[in-house]
Amino acid sequence: SCVVRILQVQGVADQEVLEPLTHILECKSGEPYEVQYKEGKAGAFYLDTPEFQPFDFKAGEQVIYTFGGSSLVYPMGNSFPEEMRRTAREAGLPWRVINYGNLGIDSYSVRNQVLVAVGHRPPDLVLIYSGHNDYTYIYWSEAMTPLNLLEGSLLLEPLAMAGFSLWNANRPEDVDKRWSSFEEFRRGAFEPALVSLLSRSVGLHARRGELVKELNARAVRGYRKNTAIMLKACREAGVRVLLVTPVFNLHYPPVGVDGQAEALFARGKAAASYDEQIELLVKAKDADAFSGMIRAKSPLLDYLRGLHAPPWVSVLQLDQEMYRDRQPLDDTQFVDSLHLREPFHQRVAKH
Repeated sequence: SCVVRILQVQGVADQEVLEPLTHILECKSGEPYEVQYKEGKAGAFYLDTPEFQPFDFKAGEQVIYTFGGSSLVYPMGNSFPEEMRRTAREAGLPWRVINYGNLGIDSYSVRNQVLVAVGHRPPDLVLIYSGHNDYTYIYWSEAMTPLNLLEGSLLLEPLAMAGFSLWNANRPEDVDKRWSSFEEFRRGAFEPALVSLLSRSVGLHARRGELVKELNARAVRGYRKNTAIMLKACREAGVRVLLVTPVFNLHYPPVGVDGQAEALFARGKAAASYDEQIELLVKAKDADAFSGMIRAKSPLLDYLRGLHAPPWVSVLQLDQEMYRDRQPLDDTQFVDSLHLREPFHQRVAKH
């Protein structure tokens, strides 16, 4: 079997590493490989997804690396990278799309992926769709103590397993099978809901607004730092970058401080005009603190918009395009608070 070194780590912005994860460079599909951690641990796995194919680039092939969190993975078969591959095939374009998207990673982990992957073999284009998790992890840290106590009591695993069984038994037919595995369900649905419940029960949602301001500032600081490092590495390697502004379900109920987010949300839902509705719902989304799945906030999106500097860096303002098209940004377009349904993945692919 071939040996794979660690390319990705799970952390919070630029803070300490929390959990080592893995990604593949050069192993054949179906071939067993050995993972080597710094501590000397090892495990045997098999490669069975299109993203883990060997890098057999062909002459004249345009290579695109995609980086980000679960939005580049879900819905299965209709993600950004899958739509890009499909678009290329239908148009007869010589594109090779390699997806480094991974469940639940923030810009710190994306940065590590970009540095190693681009340094190992530079592509023609790097696409980055990231930002939601930089907020989610920082807010989650405020509820980690009770969550860790639950884990220590050995109650968390049985509760999650019961939730997964219940969800599978009652899954609506129109919902894609994004939680097809227990681990995906636990990290993508159960833990966010539990964090939201815990943050309310321990009174975090009632703490003064300075807490939220500090958490928001920390998220943007870490994101700016990590993005600047990624762009510098790509520029030095002669690689163009496409940044995509994260988008979100504006009809996903927020949980804020002193009821402010909830009040803005109610006013937005009742607004008579589209423009007023979007303005209020965006403010409600920005005020969200403890819903369990925090969506990227306006200061982060404004920072991304300011990075547009062709030909090396282009920014696809997906949120602004949706507003211009008078899109509702609701459950008809999102499978949850932030994972898009198929039509908008197609839009990114065509861009």
